[in-house]
Amino acid sequence: MGFEVIDHTSMIKKITTSNVYGCLDIRPEDVQVLGKQFQTDIVVVGKAKVELTGETENPSKKIVQANIVAKALKVADGSVIATSESYIPATHDSETTAQQIALEKAASRLASTIGEELSLRWVKESRGIASSTLSISGLSDYLDFSLFKSELKKAIPEIYNLLQKTLSETGALIEVESPLDTSSLAALIERKKFKDFTVYIASVTPPVIEMEVMLKNQEPEEEIE
Repeated sequence: MGFEVIDHTSMIKKITTSNVYGCLDIRPEDVQVLGKQFQTDIVVVGKAKVELTGETENPSKKIVQANIVAKALKVADGSVIATSESYIPATHDSETTAQQIALEKAASRLASTIGEELSLRWVKESRGIASSTLSISGLSDYLDFSLFKSELKKAIPEIYNLLQKTLSETGALIEVESPLDTSSLAALIERKKFKDFTVYIASVTPPVIEMEVMLKNQEPEEEIE
């Protein structure tokens, strides 16, 4: 897909903070340190697991399933720019061989999906378009949520595109494309006065903006003494 993949087997001999290399659940700042020492722009970090799920009777074959979860982090700021998850089953006389087949297929599928996501993001960023994720609580009704998206895009021309990712009773996720970085976008949203909604920015952790949104006619009334 046009990405140069660094040979970690040769680079590992040159880096100095190898105590975190290969560890599980390393912090984003550790990933950034490693990425800089590997002289890379993006680091893909994740977990792979494969387990026996059953056996066939005749002939006896082992059935396994591989699961790989990964995310791509930008070394410059530690932000997550792509995520992917892959599940693949495999069957073979040998459990070890079945595991290898499942892991290779799962890795291949994950590389394809996360590579496509990275390519799209890379092209957009080269054109000065950044992506941020709005994590919204306070709205569960679809019509209210649709109205808020409409007001958000109308009130902020700097938002080029809105992509709804999830919507449930507990909240929603929207991916926003804009020339603004996450912090600048959050500050702009917080300053805006919306017609039907009150917006409170709870936290900003690029690329995620956590926010609470309420319909103005549903806000609790202040008691008058």
